[in-house]
Amino acid sequence: MMKVRPIFIFSLPRSGSTFLQRLIAANDLVSTTSEPWLLLPFFYNRPNSGIYAEYNHNDYCEALNEFIRVLPRENNDYNEAIRRFAGYLYSSVSTNHAKYFLDKTPRYHLIANDIISAFPDGKFIFLWRNPLSTVSSIMETWRNGEWNLHRFHIDLYKGLSNLIDAWLSNKNKCISITYEELIRDTENSIELICDYLNLPFSSKILNEFTGVNLKGNFGDQVGLRKYNNVASDTLDKWKRTLNNPIRKKWVLNYINWIGEERLKIIGYDIHTIIDEVNDMSINMKHTISDILGIGKGLLYPWIEPDIYRSKIKDNRNRYLHF
Repeated sequence: MMKVRPIFIFSLPRSGSTFLQRLIAANDLVSTTSEPWLLLPFFYNRPNSGIYAEYNHNDYCEALNEFIRVLPRENNDYNEAIRRFAGYLYSSVSTNHAKYFLDKTPRYHLIANDIISAFPDGKFIFLWRNPLSTVSSIMETWRNGEWNLHRFHIDLYKGLSNLIDAWLSNKNKCISITYEELIRDTENSIELICDYLNLPFSSKILNEFTGVNLKGNFGDQVGLRKYNNVASDTLDKWKRTLNNPIRKKWVLNYINWIGEERLKIIGYDIHTIIDEVNDMSINMKHTISDILGIGKGLLYPWIEPDIYRSKIKDNRNRYLHF
């Protein structure tokens, strides 16, 4: 069976990764499926927190790490085993002539550094999006525009921090692009990515990506139905979602938490974003339901499993931003 090289897209959820995935997979040399989630348990099992299970996960982590320490090459042997395992499965679902398998799993932001370390022959694409567009899309997609940000605390805070750290540590072997660049100049963006992947580029990709079939039910099913051309997205849509007083205050504090330096690293200017937020016209829609949603967010740590609960409780003040 032909061995394929892996491509990984690292991004937060609702950052346009499915759109990018389809554009890349329009090349016949790239195979993919919707979202494998394959590697999460093999690398996220190393910490002793963050996972809830009927068995004692703390004991499991201690035993696993102890076992890895007695391997001849310790962590290198563990990574090689995962690499062979994943390579076999990636090859199994790839076409015979495929050169790459593209794994797009948004919560790989939790293990991005581990993946880059374990796959020295891999290709790694970091996709950034205006953080307020991501917030808006999370609310619109999974709550019809109502408050649900307590459920995505891991992505908005830890996920973003992890991705920036992974990019800074490995940017000599990776490529970075913003969603806005991808939308505004799709042809040039994909040509640059094809050059990085050493794949032939054809402008026909811009039309053929709509025919890419992503097997599986995970991923952006709304986007698969909605986006059949590269001009169908509205980049300023977040301004219509985040413009009541509560959301406006929250997003200003979120942007300040990210900070000027980190925003610059991912391609955005803090002053431009703050000016855009301040210039938004106020709409009182969802104000009452947002207050109730924030109250639910305060209760959320108490209705989740103990291991996850402690992580959210430790950061609830940062989540609230008031």
